[in-house]
Amino acid sequence: APTSGNEGGPSKLDDPRIPPSQEAWAECCEVIKGHHEAVVKRWKEEIDTLLVYGGLFSAVLTAFNVELYSVLQPNPTDTTNALLAQMTAQLNSFALSPSFADSSQPLLALPSPSSFRAARSSVWINAIWFSRLVCSLSSACIGMMVKQWLHETELGLPGTWRESLDALVKWRVGMIVALLPILLLLASALFLAGLLMLLWTLHHGVAAMASVLVGALLVFTLVSLILPAFSRDCAYRSPQALIVFLFVQLICRFSRHLLRPFRQVVYLYRSQSRVLCFVSRCVEAVTLAKWGNYRSWSGLERVVVQDRQHTLDRHTVETANALLLDDGFTDRVLRPCIRTLPADHAYECFQQVHKDRVRHTAGHYEHQTSIDTAVTIALDVVDLYLDSAGTGTTHEQLNLDNLAADLRALPHNMVSALVSERLYKTLVKMLGRGAVRNAGTYDVYSMLDCMTSTKWVMGALSDITCGEATREVASILEDLRISCLGQYGTGHDGLRELVTFLGACYLRPGFALFQDHDFVRTHLVAALAALEAYLTNPGWKSKCECRLLIAEFTPILEELHAQQPGSVTPRLVAAMEDAAKWLSSKSDVCSA
Repeated sequence: APTSGNEGGPSKLDDPRIPPSQEAWAECCEVIKGHHEAVVKRWKEEIDTLLVYGGLFSAVLTAFNVELYSVLQPNPTDTTNALLAQMTAQLNSFALSPSFADSSQPLLALPSPSSFRAARSSVWINAIWFSRLVCSLSSACIGMMVKQWLHETELGLPGTWRESLDALVKWRVGMIVALLPILLLLASALFLAGLLMLLWTLHHGVAAMASVLVGALLVFTLVSLILPAFSRDCAYRSPQALIVFLFVQLICRFSRHLLRPFRQVVYLYRSQSRVLCFVSRCVEAVTLAKWGNYRSWSGLERVVVQDRQHTLDRHTVETANALLLDDGFTDRVLRPCIRTLPADHAYECFQQVHKDRVRHTAGHYEHQTSIDTAVTIALDVVDLYLDSAGTGTTHEQLNLDNLAADLRALPHNMVSALVSERLYKTLVKMLGRGAVRNAGTYDVYSMLDCMTSTKWVMGALSDITCGEATREVASILEDLRISCLGQYGTGHDGLRELVTFLGACYLRPGFALFQDHDFVRTHLVAALAALEAYLTNPGWKSKCECRLLIAEFTPILEELHAQQPGSVTPRLVAAMEDAAKWLSSKSDVCSA
């Protein structure tokens, strides 16, 4: 027995990744058999449709032919009419006298059948319409024969489907099936041509109107034939369009082959004039273009799918969401799909999902699940941007700024506990990495403040929690206060956001983790000390937000003093009272 050259070594046939030969043959045959059955079924359905259309069209045309074919032969009534006219003329020309009656009208020669000549327009119309009838009947006859062939292939012995498939390919049955609609289209064109010729011989007004409509149909037909030859994703594909496509591909290959020898020559002299530079670019575009390498629709489709894979995936998710608009399906199925998309495509997908929600529900979120799903998808997209290696480009920062605005527009302060904790972490991550700028930063700080204020006001009625993000959020807000980024807060150096957050962590059970209690208390004392220093500095009186400052801090300090006596120092209380008195005396100025 023959042996391989690597005796004693592992053979490729022993690779566990390769299935046994019997299973491999079975899987290969199953793929081909499924394709064969699908093709035969499609052919039969297409032939059924063409037979119905061809039969109805032939019946309509037969009525026209019956009325018009008689003009191709002499009309017997013409002889009778000629004789009656001769008799009338002779009677009118009689000269009567007592002895005789005489007629001065000479006898007319009657037309003979051999001298009959049909009108040229009648000949053309009948030739066109009878040709159309032949095309229609030919399509029907060929269609019936093809159906018989396909039926016989299905009646073969078990296991002979491979022989049937090979015979269908060898004897070009698919090409014959593709010929049937072309025959019917040719028949339709002949019918319309003959109809226009008939109308122009009868009435010009009616013919002009019909010509406009037929011209519009002709333009649409030509466009649908030409577009697939130049557009990769055009859906107007048909057997007749394939002919144009293959012809254009042939021309492109011939042009590329013809211009390739001149490419280098033109490239060397392109700097001498703008014309040569333009010619060089055109020659280079033609010689390097991939258009012309395709010899079938399938080859083009494979390239299109590879180039537009992510776009097609995004459209799939958007279409599924628009069809169902089901929150459970979106969370269970579509969210994992969105997470597999690139960041830009995921962002566009999120926008479309949100637009569908706004269009069908006017932007209302009736259930907690709807809110959580919308916010979670936005957070998934943010994570994709933050985790991508190219974060920091202008395009990605712009999308993150827009995404922050879209996230703020959602009811983010009504999410569940699990989603709110993730939202806090994501917002902190966006600020910590500098992923947002300007308006995006303002939106992020506004969302942090909105969720904290909601928890402070609603207390146990709100499920919002910062969970493990307590330390990160406190650090971000302290950085805001230290950096004096008043444009992101309310104009008082971030103190309100910081004290409100720490107060909610300290006084609202469930908002922060128990193990962070000491951390919160320490930083809250420091924040209150900063507030005391802020109020003892006369510079705060020049800010227009001073009234808001006192109004929002008073409930927090009162509740903090009631639950933790001594946490609010007498100096802070005195500073708050002095600020309130000053504001009362300057109410008119503050209102202005």
